[in-house]
Amino acid sequence: MKKIITLLAPPPSQFSFLSEFQFSLPELRQIQFKSYYYFIYKNLISELNLFPEIFDLNQEFQFELLNKEYKLIKPEKTNIKFQYNTYSSDLYVT
Repeated sequence: MKKIITLLAPPPSQFSFLSEFQFSLPELRQIQFKSYYYFIYKNLISELNLFPEIFDLNQEFQFELLNKEYKLIKPEKTNIKFQYNTYSSDLYVT
C-alpha cells in the first residue's frame, strides 16, 4: 500500500490565483530519509572540503579538515521526545 501525502499551502491574498495549488509526494518520509542518508554517508566530506578553513566571528577558533575520517554519535531519542525538537548528532572529525 502506497502512502500519498497531500500538502496544501494557503497563499497570501496577492497570490489568490494559486489558491488551488496542491501537489502530492508519495512516501515523503522515505524520500527525506534517503536524502539524509546520502548526505551523511556519501557527501559530507566533499561538502566540508568546500570550506578548507572555517573561523568564528572573533577569529579565536579555526577549523581545518585535514583528514577524511569522521564519526557520528547516535542521538538520544528520549531527549528529543521531551524537548519536541529535531534530531541532532555530534560530529567528530579525526
